[in-house]
Amino acid sequence: MTDPEPQRGAYWAQQSPIDINDSIYTKGLRPLRFDYADEVHGVFGDPGHDPGHSFDLLPGSVAHLEFADQRCPLLRIHLHAPSEHQIDGSSYPMELHLVHKISRPVWGSTAVVVAVFVQEHASASAPILQHFMKHRDSGPGSPVALDPNLCIPEDRGFFRYEGSLTTPAFAEQVSWVVLRTPLSALRPELEALRKRAGHPARPTQPLQRRFVLRSFADHPHRRATGE
Repeated sequence: MTDPEPQRGAYWAQQSPIDINDSIYTKGLRPLRFDYADEVHGVFGDPGHDPGHSFDLLPGSVAHLEFADQRCPLLRIHLHAPSEHQIDGSSYPMELHLVHKISRPVWGSTAVVVAVFVQEHASASAPILQHFMKHRDSGPGSPVALDPNLCIPEDRGFFRYEGSLTTPAFAEQVSWVVLRTPLSALRPELEALRKRAGHPARPTQPLQRRFVLRSFADHPHRRATGE
């Protein structure tokens, strides 16, 4: 039995995901710096208990995100289908989450999660999804290697806001970075992962009194493409 949705109220003022339909261009936002090795080692969870294709990095893996003047290690990569976050009320077929630990918590957050949309494309394949499909059958607990750089599009413009986990217990301790440009994948890749992953998307939550910042000035809410 899963935990129930938290009750609305003052305590639950920063829930995720959200529909990004308004944001503030903020020139002072620092560019994202992903210090990822070309190969990290980790294990996939048990499919019977882990519907999101979670890939947990092994201790000692060299992959960090520079955030809030500190190096935040990458802990996990997992999928949601369809996307959890929306842009102007529209969803994408899939969303990748790259979960990083904030070693010295700031603004009450203990994690920074980078969200990457995945769109359907007629001819462009997503190598990272191919890695997931190839290695998922290696068996839970069996170490495998993948390149986390494949999760990140070339355009690194992003939205930024304070929120929560999107799974129980929905703790409001997450700094969210939502990349505006999606990865592209073939329909068979998306369908295969949707059938096997099936990690449901939590409904979008009220923004309340929060602000969404963005790192880019042009067309803030036009759905970007990876083409």
